[in-house]
Amino acid sequence: MSPRRNLAALEADADEIVRRLLDGSATITGIMRDYHCGHAALMRIWRACTTPTQRRAVRRRNRGRSDHKGRFRKGHTTWNKGLKGIHLSPGTEFKPGVSPRRNLAALEADADEIVRRLLYTSATIAQLRREYRVGWQTLSRFYAARTPPEQRMEAGRRKARKSRQRPGPAPAPRTPRAAYDYKGVEAAKRELRGPVRVTFQCQGCGCGFDQQPAPPCPKCGGHAFERLELREAS
Repeated sequence: MSPRRNLAALEADADEIVRRLLDGSATITGIMRDYHCGHAALMRIWRACTTPTQRRAVRRRNRGRSDHKGRFRKGHTTWNKGLKGIHLSPGTEFKPGVSPRRNLAALEADADEIVRRLLYTSATIAQLRREYRVGWQTLSRFYAARTPPEQRMEAGRRKARKSRQRPGPAPAPRTPRAAYDYKGVEAAKRELRGPVRVTFQCQGCGCGFDQQPAPPCPKCGGHAFERLELREAS
């Protein structure tokens, strides 16, 4: 069916279409599907054959009317009635064979072992969460209810000290020049201990002298010299 024939069919059945829309036996979407027409073409026919008052009454009557699929019918009891917090659908909230009650039962059965591992070993709450498949808050509350705050703080400090004491990569060998390049002159002076050697360098040719020479430079005849202090590594 072509668009022109669709428009001709709409104009031919205009009275029937308006009647169906006014008495509520059809909707705009349903008429569009029946006549294979666009929304703009149907709305032109609808506005030309009705008054604003009639259109307002139809909108008010059809407000909230749609397909019942996905909506709650009157008297329907939802699956999450009486539940608190965030929950997903029962079909997707937990993996097959896993339920929160069994997880809590496993926590209760291994309570002493869990507390021992958190207090005296390197185990963390994140590791135990993965093992027992429980939430962070569930395991944290379980741990807090069975240990005093001082004991938990001491265990946390002990784990922090152990993490700082783990051997890291071997430091790269340091040279006198590396200290100047990466830490600056003052840090290099504090790190490198040794005698300071004073030299003078000609700014024209770069020739070095152990003592300040009298100008001009014997090599290039320049008159500008720079005093350098080099601290040698011990």
